[in-house]
Amino acid sequence: METNKSILTREVVSLEDRETVGIVTDLIIDCIQNKVGHFLVSSQTGGGVSFLAFDDIIAIGDAYVTIRSKSLLTPEASTLAADILSQENRLLGVEMLSEAGNHYGFVQGFEFDPKTGVVTRLTAYDAAPVESQGILFMSRQYVFVGAAGSIPAPAPAPVAPVAAAPAPMPAPAPAPAPMPSYAPRPVAPAPAPAPAPAPMPAPAPAPAPMPAPAPAPAPAPVPAAPANAAKDDLSDLLIGAVVGEDVTSKDGLFTVKKGTTITQGILENAQKHDAALLLTMSIDI
Repeated sequence: METNKSILTREVVSLEDRETVGIVTDLIIDCIQNKVGHFLVSSQTGGGVSFLAFDDIIAIGDAYVTIRSKSLLTPEASTLAADILSQENRLLGVEMLSEAGNHYGFVQGFEFDPKTGVVTRLTAYDAAPVESQGILFMSRQYVFVGAAGSIPAPAPAPVAPVAAAPAPMPAPAPAPAPMPSYAPRPVAPAPAPAPAPAPMPAPAPAPAPMPAPAPAPAPAPVPAAPANAAKDDLSDLLIGAVVGEDVTSKDGLFTVKKGTTITQGILENAQKHDAALLLTMSIDI
């Protein structure tokens, strides 16, 4: 069975045109035959809404509704659309009345046979569903329901299980016969006391702890190379040499012009401003 909700958004495919012509957006009911009269099909390309007669449908599948040709669709703007709506109507929200004319509920949804389109069941807001044999007639104003056996009766209240009768108590067992009297038996002499156990030997003294190993002597410090050895080599190389290009330290506080003869003072000033290497690279050897 299909419902008015399960069929929505199902795609409609034309076999001759080999394309999807739209999706199902609503159903309208033929109240005379109590069956689905038309599907409302919305175009996926924005072409509006069309009516598709249920009798023109080849089959309703799980994924698609198939038709022979898209020429079977009746556009909503067509004059035939007015005739369809004058005979059929949307069923949702229509008031449901009992056979006696009392309010029963409002139509919430319905089920239909996908092969014949016949409405097989109505569901209602705040009321029990009504099967097809309980639908007296449908119209645009109201739906009358209530044939015998069509509206399910409320479920009976559960009956508490009857407790089983207690089993009869067994008869008391007969009292045992009195035991015959016998002469007292002679009492055996008490056994001699067992000798006291020998004392346990004292435990041997624990061995003396091993002396800790003496720490290894620390390695003798390696004498540092004379700090002024490199300085003397640099002095021998630079003092008296001529600067081959302008030299400026990174901090900009030390400058020597090209052609300057390097003196001890210039060298010390270059070392102070971390420019000794620049000075060395600039001399003419």
